Amino acid sequence: MASYPASVLALLAAVGLGNSVAQAQTAANSGWSERGMFVYDDFVVDFRQGLEGSWLETRPLEDCSTSEVYCASGAAFRVVIPRFCQEIAVGDEWTAAGVTTKVLGREDHPLSPHRSAEVTWFLGDPVQPGVVYEYEPHNGIVALYRPNNGDFDFVGMAQDGRLTAFKRERMSDWRIRVHYKGLVSFDPAGFCQER
Repeated sequence: MASYPASVLALLAAVGLGNSVAQAQTAANSGWSERGMFVYDDFVVDFRQGLEGSWLETRPLEDCSTSEVYCASGAAFRVVIPRFCQEIAVGDEWTAAGVTTKVLGREDHPLSPHRSAEVTWFLGDPVQPGVVYEYEPHNGIVALYRPNNGDFDFVGMAQDGRLTAFKRERMSDWRIRVHYKGLVSFDPAGFCQER
């Protein structure tokens, strides 16, 4: 029997699941992307099906986007980001449909061959300390930090500047790497648009 990476299994599981109410909620309405599905390693965000999760567990996901912001409300994937490009600073926040996202910190990448953006912003909500999003305005949400066992305060680490060092120093440790989930699907998730 062939062995497949967890991200492939999660994608196949998400595609195979159906939810007739959520299917009526299309990505075209929200503008997250044409396909409305994003895969972060083994974690799937599927607006067409109205589901988030991995091959182990899926949960409901609501697209709460407006004409001004992209918004997702799920158990783990709860985020609001601006639909249109704007200046961003640490401390900024956006709210829609009871979901709040705060700019927690930044990571600079001057002339990095590994990143297409000069700055990556760390976004999150102190109410949900175990989840932080890496956001590049023209690329959208490029990664998320999400612990498998819920015992990391990634929000606190982003706020006090420890998240960048944590990532650089410990990403070679597989026990830490499983918490970092990079975007592996084709569409950018919530990139900003020019007005």
